[in-house]
Amino acid sequence: MRLFLACDDGRIRLWEVNGDGIGGVLMESSNEPTKMLEVAQNTDRITIVVFHPLASDVLASVSADYVIRIWDIQTGTVTIQLEAHPDQVNLPINSLN
Repeated sequence: MRLFLACDDGRIRLWEVNGDGIGGVLMESSNEPTKMLEVAQNTDRITIVVFHPLASDVLASVSADYVIRIWDIQTGTVTIQLEAHPDQVNLPINSLN
């Protein structure tokens, strides 16, 4: 199981969790994440992280500056970036249709 945290510093941190997620234990012996996702330029804080319902290594993030990014978790890169939405983004939803 993976645990992703959306952070105020503009980064997304990933930890791998052993077990079923309820009584799981972080695999790292320290507080350091397994992987960190961040864009090259300064980014406002990340407010939302949402997983793709079918693709295991794709997620969407929204930052406080209303930019939506689609990430390839394996490479740690942004594959799609939607520039500043005109209003606050509360929750991106994936459609299976």
